[in-house]
Amino acid sequence: MLLNLLTEERQARLNLEGRFLELQKEQLATETGVTSIHHSSYVNNKTLEDQALLKTLEARFSDLKNDHDALKKADQTENNLLNTNMVFGRLESKINNSITQFEERFIQFKNRTHDDLENKLKAEEVIQNKSLSNAYSMVITQIYNLENTINFTLSRLDFVSSPVAVTACVDSGKFYSSGEVVPFTDILSVNGLSSSELSTFKSGGKFRCTKPGLYFLSTHLTTSTDNGVANLYKDNKHLSQFYFSLKGNWQTNGVVVLQNLSVNNLVYVKLAGAMEVLSGRQSCFSLFQGM
Repeated sequence: MLLNLLTEERQARLNLEGRFLELQKEQLATETGVTSIHHSSYVNNKTLEDQALLKTLEARFSDLKNDHDALKKADQTENNLLNTNMVFGRLESKINNSITQFEERFIQFKNRTHDDLENKLKAEEVIQNKSLSNAYSMVITQIYNLENTINFTLSRLDFVSSPVAVTACVDSGKFYSSGEVVPFTDILSVNGLSSSELSTFKSGGKFRCTKPGLYFLSTHLTTSTDNGVANLYKDNKHLSQFYFSLKGNWQTNGVVVLQNLSVNNLVYVKLAGAMEVLSGRQSCFSLFQGM
């Protein structure tokens, strides 16, 4: 719309300029004619009218020129505004692009930071779990060692306070069949055995271990039977054997061994053949818990 007004204004100005030139020519011609006819009254009046019209046109031209200048300034202002809007548009586009790039970089940084933090947390968790596992294994090992130490200490205290020791002999001599266990029912000395444990030993002839450790085992028999054979056993394991070969009325023979005994191991003397076993201090069994 502004461009249309400028165009119309320019066209009007050109028309006025053309009319102004024509009037100037007429004025010049009139002035020349007036001079020629000695300034006739009619010409004078016409000249005055033309001069008045010329002044009016000059005033109108001045107004149009002022309007033209104002429109020109307005046009320049509009162009400046358009340029400013273009600059603002480009600046806004750059700002939007910068904001978009910043948002993308921020999201990338956030994701990378989150991934790095998660990886570090996982690595730290693995290290902590491994450390806890190692610490747990170490504690379990220490507890196991402590339990063993406590058990060993208790066993040593039990041994120191009351080591197992017993000496018993055959109470009544008689003739035993092959495979019989020799009973030692005459208790000469005892330590570290309860009454029930001692009763079991006396009734069956077998010593049952209740305190594990290294034991000193000794037995001797006296017989009047030639070619007699006796064996010392731990459970069903044959520990030692001794023979009798008479060169008189009777003979004494025996064995001495060291043996590690566990709880519930049985120790006893069993005959490998029929023979007479004499009583009293002539046929005895002894053991002592060394450690």
